[in-house]
Amino acid sequence: MDSGKKVETAKLTVPSRLEVAFLDVKGAYGYSRPGFSVIGAMMVAAVSTVVSPLARPRILGPCSFDQTAFYHIQNEIIWGLNGEDLTLPNKGLEDNPRTYAEHLLIKTRLGESDPSLGSVGRLAGYVLDRLQRKQQPGEDAKQYVGDWLEATLANYDRSQIRKVLTGAKLEEIHKKENAGIDVRLVLANTSLRTSGLPGLRQQLGQLEAVRNVVPNWRKGRIDVPREVLEEADVSPDQSVGYVKSSLVIGDWREDTKSDAVRALRAVVDKLDHGERSEGDSKAARNMLRRHIERAIDGR
Repeated sequence: MDSGKKVETAKLTVPSRLEVAFLDVKGAYGYSRPGFSVIGAMMVAAVSTVVSPLARPRILGPCSFDQTAFYHIQNEIIWGLNGEDLTLPNKGLEDNPRTYAEHLLIKTRLGESDPSLGSVGRLAGYVLDRLQRKQQPGEDAKQYVGDWLEATLANYDRSQIRKVLTGAKLEEIHKKENAGIDVRLVLANTSLRTSGLPGLRQQLGQLEAVRNVVPNWRKGRIDVPREVLEEADVSPDQSVGYVKSSLVIGDWREDTKSDAVRALRAVVDKLDHGERSEGDSKAARNMLRRHIERAIDGR
């Protein structure tokens, strides 16, 4: 793809790398704006433009430019659903975040982009194009983005009504909300996938859930399985104090955390010492290993 020209196909409008780079700088400016004056935020954005190409590969791994585009999509959607300020101003996402995210999900599943979705829509067009170019034969990588969006919407919806789910249903959401890892792996141009590391996505999701049970409970997102709540005799409408004082929930949290950490450390060992298949780069393995280690350390 020509880095200086927008490309249009029957389904996708793909912005040029130059436009994506501009949106990246704009996002850096928007992120810095709350803590700085206009001039200060512009300086931060300018520094980011110079430093990012050097620093990002060390942080994100291979093809960090493409991965950053996906990170912007994730951040904007999550901030929009949470009612937080966006770094890439978008009236549709600000005014109707649920409708906006669902429309993006539908378009993503179809492999289409929609210019009316603004900056996030343009970034989605770029990411979907890169996934199509880099995916393995027989793979439909756009569905990883779709799974992440679907899980993000499911988390939003259940938080609105304090919905309680079974452990099995929560595991399904955990698996899909961590599909973003596979998006990153495809964009990193490696053949490595989480499907070769069974249970990885679920374990990452469970570990994050048990660590954030209390703050998520306050927000209406109930991450304690129905079975555990029934045994603990705790209702989703009760205050978080009941969650904190419950021995049953406390034991569940400790056991789940211990099991997840043990399983994730086994994955790290496999990444370090397991045999690599064709197209499975060491750099991509290191990228995934760092992601898992940050999760284990709670960062």
